[in-house]
Amino acid sequence: MSNEVNLFPLLGAAAGMAMLVFGWLKKRKVSSVTSAPLRPSGGLAPGVPQVISGRVSAPVELKAPVSGRPCAFFLAEIDIARFVQSRRGGASIRWVPSENLSYGFFFVDDSFGRALVCPTCGSLDLIKSSESDGGLFPAEGDRRTTEQLILQGEEVTVLGSPLPLSAFLDYVRATPELSLPAAGLEQLIGLAKDPAGAAIHCFYGRGVSVVADQAYSDYISWKSSSASSYIWGGLAVALVSAWIFAQPFLAAGQRTVQ
Repeated sequence: MSNEVNLFPLLGAAAGMAMLVFGWLKKRKVSSVTSAPLRPSGGLAPGVPQVISGRVSAPVELKAPVSGRPCAFFLAEIDIARFVQSRRGGASIRWVPSENLSYGFFFVDDSFGRALVCPTCGSLDLIKSSESDGGLFPAEGDRRTTEQLILQGEEVTVLGSPLPLSAFLDYVRATPELSLPAAGLEQLIGLAKDPAGAAIHCFYGRGVSVVADQAYSDYISWKSSSASSYIWGGLAVALVSAWIFAQPFLAAGQRTVQ
């Protein structure tokens, strides 16, 4: 049996293992959420992992960069079309990541109070589909923007280690690359002067791990189901591929015995 014939089950086994790893990563993320206490926004402890869930209330309404939809927060992932050399010496135009822009912040309101959330590029875990303005056949230097949105009034779940509003404002002053709407920032500065406002806890920077656009129970159910599908699907693909790969060797062994 030639090596070329055995290549396909090997690729299948590799794909199955990749699905297993991806499913394990999903399961690990949902475990990080379920292992942290779910607390009301008005009863958070500073600096320790906690989960909140409630409705989005943004002090400033933003306009999404691609769809133009009104939103509370957006992440814009910008790619540029570049000629990329292949190993065989050819070249083709591919989208190459250029920069990410996360813009905005919002409050999460529940029946017990509210907390401020400033998502990072790596914290978003959205069920909504992203939207892009890039063409199928780009020219060298073309730009493509892909947006992910948090909408006003939708339910979200947030995992992180919050800190008081004063710490967030210090972080803003020390992080010039952070992009926030000026009108909203002015409201926060005014809010910090009031004792009740200064007591608001904020999820930001390294202190925000997950921001999902679903209620807590819905997010856990969706994430657990998705993880299980990848794990069992990957296991099945890997086992079937291994069985197909082993068939020529088993047949050769049977002929030797005979």
